[in-house]
Amino acid sequence: MFVSNKIKQEIKDSVPGAKWWLPVEGAYWRSPAGPGSSVEKKGSHPAVHISYNDALHYCKQRGARLPTEVEWEFAARGGLRDQMYPWGNGFEKKRMNIWQGDFPKTKHW
Repeated sequence: MFVSNKIKQEIKDSVPGAKWWLPVEGAYWRSPAGPGSSVEKKGSHPAVHISYNDALHYCKQRGARLPTEVEWEFAARGGLRDQMYPWGNGFEKKRMNIWQGDFPKTKHW
């Protein structure tokens, strides 16, 4: 998600060690890059800025509920029990979404 230079100039804080992660005042799911942005033409993008309360309300409107922590963990592990990772007990760096190199390679700030 890229934000305009105007919004970047208004940002007073950033996450230490993660200058690309910017707190944008007024950003929420309908305006993900802050005021003046929209989700139009982003139907295939992942949802962002979804709070617990947003998700809870969404479920309530549909007569559903959020999963419990146990249900979430079970689903995340693909049904495996008593395993360290979703694929078993062996550590496999390439199968995990963990820091694996230089990021970002280009600066956007």
